[in-house]
Amino acid sequence: MLPVRSRLRRASEIREVGRSGVRRSRIGLSVAVLVGPDDRSPRATVVVNKKVGGAVVRNRLRRQVRHGLIRIWDEIPPGAQIVVRAQAAARELDPADLDEHLVGAVRSATASRRAVR
Repeated sequence: MLPVRSRLRRASEIREVGRSGVRRSRIGLSVAVLVGPDDRSPRATVVVNKKVGGAVVRNRLRRQVRHGLIRIWDEIPPGAQIVVRAQAAARELDPADLDEHLVGAVRSATASRRAVR
């Protein structure tokens, strides 16, 4: 689980990352990353579309995505803000494939020079 200080919680912050950040998409996932100049620890949020399914299905998918983020947390640059959006296609992926797509999208977005504000 992500610590409270490592979560993006304000809608305005989530919108800013979505608008200004570098976006990368994979099957069922869309990742936006915005890296700031500060040295704070990275912050992230996971947004799951209601088309994915009921609350149980959405929460399970949200936990799987957060677990994938935690696995690569040390690779994420300081000051990064990450928004992961999961669509209905993500529910069909097995956890290993979901994790692979997530890691690939996050690494690709953070490697981009445009990710820096």
